[in-house]
Amino acid sequence: MRHVLLIFLLFGGIYSTQAATYKAITNGNWTDNIWDQPGYPGIDDDVIIDGVMVTIPNNLIAMAKTVMLTNSIGLESPTSLILNSADLIVQ
Repeated sequence: MRHVLLIFLLFGGIYSTQAATYKAITNGNWTDNIWDQPGYPGIDDDVIIDGVMVTIPNNLIAMAKTVMLTNSIGLESPTSLILNSADLIVQ
């Protein structure tokens, strides 16, 4: 029983470390190099869009755990998320 519990805790810890927070740092497409981390957000990740314009290209299904749209004080650019015949699934 201890071995089963240890394996469960080990895999639970590995799985929980895979989630990340991605912040858009420039305007561009969801799948472009616009994020503060390599790659682009996935189903387990949190997304922050602040003062930039992010476009989800045609026929793309973008996924994230959370998506926060905000516009910090002092930013002149509007915050926007554009869906061009695409889907955004937030779970």
